[in-house]
Amino acid sequence: MTLSDFATFSTAISGIAVTVSLIYLIIQTRQSTRHTRALIQQGQSARTTAIVLANQTHDISAVWVEGNGGNPTPETIRKAQFFLMCQTSVTALEDIFAQHNEGLMTDEVFARNCHVHRRLLSQPGFRAYWNSQKTELEEVAPKFCAFVDGLCVGDATEFSFGI
Repeated sequence: MTLSDFATFSTAISGIAVTVSLIYLIIQTRQSTRHTRALIQQGQSARTTAIVLANQTHDISAVWVEGNGGNPTPETIRKAQFFLMCQTSVTALEDIFAQHNEGLMTDEVFARNCHVHRRLLSQPGFRAYWNSQKTELEEVAPKFCAFVDGLCVGDATEFSFGI
């Protein structure tokens, strides 16, 4: 092998190495983008959940009802608190849906979370909440709404918690 042959061989190997490095860089960039999107989604869910949970206290719920023109009776406060509890569950479910769609949640963890939310959605009050919200959401999140509707199976008494 002459020095010229060796230089040609080295150039070919170098070209292959550069190509492999570029492919690896592309894969890493795509994965980094997916993880960044997931972190943004989790941050949004955490922020929404924190706000909703802070508003579930009796006093804050009373202020919310009154500030929106209602009479903060024990019944209206409890209704507002229940609405916020349902909103928290839907926000969590949205995060689970997004994480799984991005391939960042295992099928087993996703299945377990779906099972939990299927039970929640079997409750008449939560099902009524979802049905009242999905009409608006279907315009902006049709895939998510179809997913949640897919969880709404079975009789509402199937998983009765005695409430």
